[in-house]
Amino acid sequence: MPIVITKPDWSQSAKTLRISLEMKGVKSSNISWIHTNLYLKVSHPPYLFEIKLSASVLPAANLTVSKDSVNILLGIAKYNRIEH
Repeated sequence: MPIVITKPDWSQSAKTLRISLEMKGVKSSNISWIHTNLYLKVSHPPYLFEIKLSASVLPAANLTVSKDSVNILLGIAKYNRIEH
């Protein structure tokens, strides 16, 4: 059964959306991720994160792995300030 991540750490500027996910024992070789202009899914068993984005993002994205976390940087296609 997956552990669903419901409270990511995130921030937004006029051009980028940064999302940080806590995933204990994460390794870059075991991450599966996909995104479209309005959807993001990151999986590292047993962790799962998925979200429907309220602002359209660009096709290019950057995913980095550090100790116990995954960081995703997405470019925003059209700026629409998202409230926390």
